[in-house]
Amino acid sequence: GLFFESESLALEDWKETLEILSEEEKKALEPDIVLRTVRGSHFLKDRRKRVARNAGLLQGRVAWYKENDVGNALFNKPLSNTDMFRQKVLPIKIYGKNPQGHPILKFSLKDTDWYLAKKEIPEDHLLKLVIRT
Repeated sequence: GLFFESESLALEDWKETLEILSEEEKKALEPDIVLRTVRGSHFLKDRRKRVARNAGLLQGRVAWYKENDVGNALFNKPLSNTDMFRQKVLPIKIYGKNPQGHPILKFSLKDTDWYLAKKEIPEDHLLKLVIRT
């Protein structure tokens, strides 16, 4: 059917897109990001344009990751003020799981204390806390 033809095309585009990316860029990208990018280009009929668009979008994403130190913000370095941030600045409540097993979270904007965050946490550090949370 149409779904399988579309997925077959996405797989071919995926392979061609990865051939353009550097090893460093490939390592920086999660497979689901690559797949969503490839699927999002299906409206272009010309394969060369689709693959070029995919590679450009993904290379831009990796450049943004580097520019904003996303790797360290998400994974590498422990951040000070994390507990205070999660309890007082951006409290999150877990309500359970959806049918796919993903957590259902509630961010309460009325309970968010951005004034405390601005007072207690440097701006670049705050961005990393928000990304990690």
